[in-house]
Amino acid sequence: MRRQGYVRSPGVGETIDWARALAALHRTLLDPETIDQTLGCVLKEPADISRFRQHPLSPNPRPLLDRVG
Repeated sequence: MRRQGYVRSPGVGETIDWARALAALHRTLLDPETIDQTLGCVLKEPADISRFRQHPLSPNPRPLLDRVG
């Protein structure tokens, strides 16, 4: 998301806010509904939210805790 050229690219603080929201909702997948419900945590500008909704990064649900490495 940080490389998409948004008006206000998400930083570390927004990423932490989003993670906290996902944890509070007990979500384990980034499915379209979950992303839509929590998008305001990571993108603060209405224009960025609108742009993301028109062109999401991926339509497929992804596990939040993918193995790294």
